[in-house]
Amino acid sequence: MKHLARYEVTIAVSREAKRRWVSRCEELNIASCGSTIDEAMRNVEDAIEVYMETLDEAGEADHVLAMKELHPMWRSEHLKPKLEPNVFRTALVVDAKGGVAVRA
Repeated sequence: MKHLARYEVTIAVSREAKRRWVSRCEELNIASCGSTIDEAMRNVEDAIEVYMETLDEAGEADHVLAMKELHPMWRSEHLKPKLEPNVFRTALVVDAKGGVAVRA
C-alpha cells in the first residue's frame, strides 16, 4: 500500500447464542465474535487489521482490495448510514507505511 487511503467496509453483527455475538466483514469475508456487540466489533476490527497487514507484507494488499472491488474513498466522502440494526459502515484506513486501522 503506497498511499493513505480509506475504504468503506460493512460489518454485520448478529446474536448466535445467548451470550455470543458474531461480527462479519462482508467485503473481506472475515468474521470474529465476542460476548457483547462492542467486543465483537473490536475483535473483527483486529482481525481485519491482521489480515490487511499480512496482505501488505506479502505485497498483495492492492491486488486483493481491487479484486474484492474495494476502491479508495475520497476524503470528502462520508460513510453511508446504517441500513438496518447491527449493520455498521466503517472505514478501513491504510497509511503510507502500510499501517492499517479500522475507524468509524
